[in-house]
Amino acid sequence: ATILLSRIWDAVDDVGSNRLACLRLTARCADFLLAIYDDVHQQGNKVKAEHDKPLKRLESSFNLILDLMRFVERDEIELRFCTRLRSVTSR
Repeated sequence: ATILLSRIWDAVDDVGSNRLACLRLTARCADFLLAIYDDVHQQGNKVKAEHDKPLKRLESSFNLILDLMRFVERDEIELRFCTRLRSVTSR
């Protein structure tokens, strides 16, 4: 999950619009991970087994965030291309 959070953070670095909202979302993801890590670490192996499925779902949710960030980045690239294309064709 920490690798995934790192990837989300890298994707946020590439985002131009909605950057503040993306940073807040990344901070919330980090807060969730730290809280879960602390709980699991304090409770031991029994809790790890009990929380395996919910943790997998959380990781899946983080993957969806990463996919969204990639989509936003791709959308921004397309917008920049359209702007350049419009400026070239309007000459």
